[in-house]
Amino acid sequence: MNKILVIDDSKVHLLMAGKFSHELNPEIEVVSATSGPEGLSLFEKNKSEIRLALIDYNMAPMNGYEVLEVLVKDLKPSQVVICSANVQQILAEKIKALGSQFIAKPLTKEKLRALLEEHNLI
Repeated sequence: MNKILVIDDSKVHLLMAGKFSHELNPEIEVVSATSGPEGLSLFEKNKSEIRLALIDYNMAPMNGYEVLEVLVKDLKPSQVVICSANVQQILAEKIKALGSQFIAKPLTKEKLRALLEEHNLI
């Protein structure tokens, strides 16, 4: 089973990611969490099946970059995407320096389609 991990404190973003993922590929299972620690716990339970992680940057108690730093120990950096409405060039460069991607919110079906295609999930 191919799974996508979505970590975001916005329930709307979690719902959108799940809805769009299912519409684009009904075989994908979305594993979602509302905080970094919860997301990392879910990742540990599902790590062999996680193919892509979408992480909000602005969260507490861990921000998305802190979650990214943990996830890249087990995932390729390119499999981790930071999403944020707070588009700062310095932040985007910092994320890209680790080999990960940054996309601006809102998450659209088209943005998700591009990510899924890039990771051979559709």
